[in-house]
Amino acid sequence: MHNKTKQNKIKTYRKKIDIVDKKIIKLLDKRYAYASQIWLLKDTLGLEIHDLSREQIIFERIKKYKLDSINNTMLLQIYQEILTQFVSSRNKSK
Repeated sequence: MHNKTKQNKIKTYRKKIDIVDKKIIKLLDKRYAYASQIWLLKDTLGLEIHDLSREQIIFERIKKYKLDSINNTMLLQIYQEILTQFVSSRNKSK
């Protein structure tokens, strides 16, 4: 494969990554909006925002996923960071 062909393949993959990134960002925004609604409801019920049992359910579900490229340990770390940032953002906005 020639260098020009390889460079074109890199550009093609980067365009595909950009499309995936856009989808991920939109889904994260939607997830945050749903979480915000739950937080509002929890506030009215006097419940704690941070629910460790719910996090455990999420993590157990993630452990069952069989993905082609990402191992479960990496996926769990990514989700842990997402949840941490969401809760942190919620706490800052109070």
